Amino acid sequence: MRFLLPIAFLTLLSLLNAKPVNANDKQRPDLGAEVILLIASTVGLSRDELNRSFSVISDFQSRKFALSELESLSDEEVLAKVNLKAEPYANIETEHLMLIAKRYEIETELLAARADVDAEKFRQFYRTFDSTLTLALRLNRYVSAKQNSVSKTNYSNHASGSYFADVDFDGPIIDCWLSCDAVKDQVWEDLSVQLTLVGDIQDSAKQKGSYPEGTVARIVDHESGNFIEVRKQPYSLPWVPVNGG
Repeated sequence: MRFLLPIAFLTLLSLLNAKPVNANDKQRPDLGAEVILLIASTVGLSRDELNRSFSVISDFQSRKFALSELESLSDEEVLAKVNLKAEPYANIETEHLMLIAKRYEIETELLAARADVDAEKFRQFYRTFDSTLTLALRLNRYVSAKQNSVSKTNYSNHASGSYFADVDFDGPIIDCWLSCDAVKDQVWEDLSVQLTLVGDIQDSAKQKGSYPEGTVARIVDHESGNFIEVRKQPYSLPWVPVNGG
């Protein structure tokens, strides 16, 4: 189940590109595509800008192309581009997290240019892309289950509210530390917040060993019971939130 995200890119993109249908036609509601369209319009993307952004991000995450301009930069060259007085760098305490933040910033700018979309609008869409797509797939999965008359016993309300059902989760459990406030409040869109998630996972990896690409980990705040699920990816920001519960 956890590898459905890349597979679903082309399906959702075809729905976003689809022409309007006759109002009398009976179509299965595609709430997933509507969620993506809503998020895109919220950050100011037009339909064409959304399609270009979606294509570039999905191709990049599917490794159809690489960002050679970014890969060729040494850590020293990246750090030289950091403005220590600007956010989020002013509040980053470790050089390693500062490198992650700057590489991610450069990555975002290069992808925005490739998509021919305003960098600020693209940044907002890109930062929430994985969690948005997870929500879209979760809604479509729920609608499909309802239409196929799946019983409440087999498809509980709790399971329908989580893309990764609790009974299926077998990834590493990580205690929150830097990210406890974010986990409690279920907010993770801000880059500085995402960096706290990365910091907690790095601390865990030092004790338990590194996690392979594709790993889905759950960062848990045991006081509130809230958690955030993050997936490891081979990009500048190595862990991205995909779900909260």
